[in-house]
Amino acid sequence: MKRDVLGLFASRPSAWFTRSQIAAELGLAPRERRKLEGALDELLRSGELEMVHRKYRLPRGGGTVVGEFHATRGGFGFITPESGPFTQDLFVPARDTLGAFEGDRVSAILGSRRAGVSPEAKVVKVLSRSERPVVGIVQGGYLLPSGASLPPVALSGFALKDGQMACAYLDPGEGPPRARRVEALGALDDPRTPIRAAEVRYALETSFPPAVEAEAAALGQEPSAADLEGRVDFRGLPTLTIDPEDAKDFDDALSLKPEAKGFRLWVHIADVSHYVRPDTAMDQEARRRGNTTYLPGIAYPMLPHALSSSLCSLVPERDRLTFTVEMAVDGKGRVREAHYHRGVIRSMARLSYEQAQAILEGREGVAPGVEALLRHGLALQKILFARRLSLGTLDLDLPEADLRFGLTGKVEEVLPTSRLDSHRIVEEAMLAANETVARELVRRDVPALFRVHDDPNPLKLEALRPLLNALGLGAASRGDLSDPFALQKLLQATEGHKASKLVAYLVLRAMAQARYSAVQSRHYGLGFEVYTHFTSPIRRYPDLVVHRRLAAALGTAEGPPPDLEKIAEHCSRTERVADLAEREVMSWYQMAFLAGHLGDTFEAMVLGFTKFGARVELVDHLIEGMCPFHAMENDYITVNADGLAAKGRYSGAVMRVGDLLRVILARVDRLAGEAQFVPEGWPSDETDRRASGPRGQRQKRPRR
Repeated sequence: MKRDVLGLFASRPSAWFTRSQIAAELGLAPRERRKLEGALDELLRSGELEMVHRKYRLPRGGGTVVGEFHATRGGFGFITPESGPFTQDLFVPARDTLGAFEGDRVSAILGSRRAGVSPEAKVVKVLSRSERPVVGIVQGGYLLPSGASLPPVALSGFALKDGQMACAYLDPGEGPPRARRVEALGALDDPRTPIRAAEVRYALETSFPPAVEAEAAALGQEPSAADLEGRVDFRGLPTLTIDPEDAKDFDDALSLKPEAKGFRLWVHIADVSHYVRPDTAMDQEARRRGNTTYLPGIAYPMLPHALSSSLCSLVPERDRLTFTVEMAVDGKGRVREAHYHRGVIRSMARLSYEQAQAILEGREGVAPGVEALLRHGLALQKILFARRLSLGTLDLDLPEADLRFGLTGKVEEVLPTSRLDSHRIVEEAMLAANETVARELVRRDVPALFRVHDDPNPLKLEALRPLLNALGLGAASRGDLSDPFALQKLLQATEGHKASKLVAYLVLRAMAQARYSAVQSRHYGLGFEVYTHFTSPIRRYPDLVVHRRLAAALGTAEGPPPDLEKIAEHCSRTERVADLAEREVMSWYQMAFLAGHLGDTFEAMVLGFTKFGARVELVDHLIEGMCPFHAMENDYITVNADGLAAKGRYSGAVMRVGDLLRVILARVDRLAGEAQFVPEGWPSDETDRRASGPRGQRQKRPRR
């Protein structure tokens, strides 16, 4: 049947046919129509035919692709191809998603491919609905999906109150989406509702299957005497951990001593591979989860709590097994000598970043050994960072929003985080250990997982030049912006500039996404020729795999390497899912915070423009929103051709990217996750006077 269908299209390569027309052309009997339907579906999946508006034709442009659809808050999406020549996700504009939901299996046609531009796709058929539920707000017998521009889901036969959050499992049939099962998640103002929604939408679990819990319980609560045999004893070495105040697991610890030509640094990492053996129930569950997912106030661990919070966690005053990287670092930050040990440590202190910073600043007393270690760490950090700068590393110091909760569980404040010296001490030590382990694996030619970061798209970086010129940074942006040293120079020139964070954010947006790979490749952002993840095996499965591969290289473990490329793809995907869940919950809490501040005034920076309004970010809260042009009364706003400024036709007032404004919160859309603001006093009296006519008379404005 497929051969006959392809023969028909080959004879008329520019023709379009409906299914009925194909059946008529081939002279099929009614009983053969079902076989035709199956043949056409197979030809669509293989890319030999494509379908547009229920008509079939031979592929145009780049052909047809089948894959999993991923929705975004902006309404557009991406397709992860099931097979074919594509090694990256395909971009789907919002107009071309055909109402596909997250996780749907879709068929799409590819647009023409241009050099330097990511390929685009247009969904032409939803082949099967995802088993993942759709989360949204109940309204008038429909579920209105939150976040993205998705079609409403019919809730026929389900009695739910308007305004509450719920999730719907979709009917697999074609046509408008309908719910086959619905679960209520909670009231819109309940602080636990966004957590429940994320748990359902992204299948997040705190509990583990009985077989996994049984394996964890059998390991005991403390290392046994047999566990310590043959290990290097580091218990007499001053050692401490530095982590966030609310950290639930501690998988890295530091020891440090000054030497004649630099420092000797020990990075102790929890030896998870000693307990979690390949192909056990624990290993299979950890691999499935890929990583620990952190949401405000709760963690969904990769490993059972018996390991992640106890036996493997490097808690103070307890013997713990480690895989230790010992490095001799010279005065220029180069690792001149490295050794790898299966060891045992006994941490003398557990510090938060804030405590460590207070000790460094002399605001908090502590044992002399702890203070000395921190001060040596600060000196070493500066040396290691200077070396990274010499390699072309990009230091994008972008603060993140930190949620402060009240006793009722509601968000009372959203504030920017600060990057402390104590953060940098840990960061540089972990980067040095990861790079050193990666170099050792490459030197020994051991198959392993690597953390790679591809070079950025040069066209995206070139697109920044008009903005940089408008901000007065044109001189600092000369040269090839794809050269990391040129970007370094640019970022250094923005220090102290009002738009420094905006420039760093736009540079970050132009970067490729870091990922895992079984093939060694350069890490562009760090400037390292080879890099891996070794330092967090409690919460990242790739780190556990790297521990096993290093142990195999050192002769302390056996076994063939697993399917590394499959693990790399899977863990890159689970990492993106965790990031999505975290961003969605963060956005929910940000909107909940703003909902209590309607009518309040904030300082905001203009990030950019669409034809409908200005995108702004609140300076003190790092919350993004829109200033719709239609809300600026008595004026008609147009955006300049370069997209960097907007001007009022009647007032003459101008708003530019990078400007600081006073804005009033006018509306919070909890469904879309968007806040809307109005510039305070637009246009100002001073601007109005500048826009007046020759005799001081204002230009005539339309009545509203």
